[in-house]
Amino acid sequence: MKMYRSLVYREWRLSRGHYILMTILFLLTETVFILPVLVEKQSILDEPAEDIKTIKLSIAVVALFLAAIGGFIAGMNNRVHKADIASGWKRYSYALPPTAKQRAASDLMMKLLMMAFFAALVLIYAVAAKAIIGGKIIGSTVSTYLIVSSIALVFDTIYCGILLMANSRNELKKYGIIASVAGVALWIILTNFPIKIGSGKKISFADKMSDLIDIMNRESFILITAAVFVLICALYYVVMWRSYERREA
Repeated sequence: MKMYRSLVYREWRLSRGHYILMTILFLLTETVFILPVLVEKQSILDEPAEDIKTIKLSIAVVALFLAAIGGFIAGMNNRVHKADIASGWKRYSYALPPTAKQRAASDLMMKLLMMAFFAALVLIYAVAAKAIIGGKIIGSTVSTYLIVSSIALVFDTIYCGILLMANSRNELKKYGIIASVAGVALWIILTNFPIKIGSGKKISFADKMSDLIDIMNRESFILITAAVFVLICALYYVVMWRSYERREA
């Protein structure tokens, strides 16, 4: 356990500037959205029923937006591996006691810690909004967070898996470009993947969002996204483990 604590602490020390900056930016964004809800609480509750329904939908959409930002930040690459390769630390580290599995596990632990941290920040808005105005917010927020953090983790898995093929600073640029191109290619594939929601009838954007939020609030949907998230975490661990093992060989 001390070994894992040391490895996680080392990665935190190297990436804390990145995460502190992201946390500050996220909190500023969250504050911008949560202050109007707190300040205008009474006037919102005094609105007609139809207007309150629209406001609830708007607040739920904002919660999805914050969940997407938080999930992306938590799952994105923190540039530690790139810095380790550039400095020569990665090559030197293979002479140290930690095994490939231990290094992969510590990488995953760091990811999960940051995901838990940003999930808590995201839920602050969702819980506060639900307490003030009500509505189905928590489930769809959790679903969105899991989906986006999973997608970001897939990108990071591919990026790190390719980047760790580099043996030195000279190879870092080449594999960095390959990893970036692979990430862009995956993004193009995902954004052009045909997804159909609803029956195909012409409905307003508000109705589409309302239907989507209802779907994402279902327990079955949350369980599916959680299962996919666990599988992607396992994939991340395996890829990192094999990458470290490949380098040791």
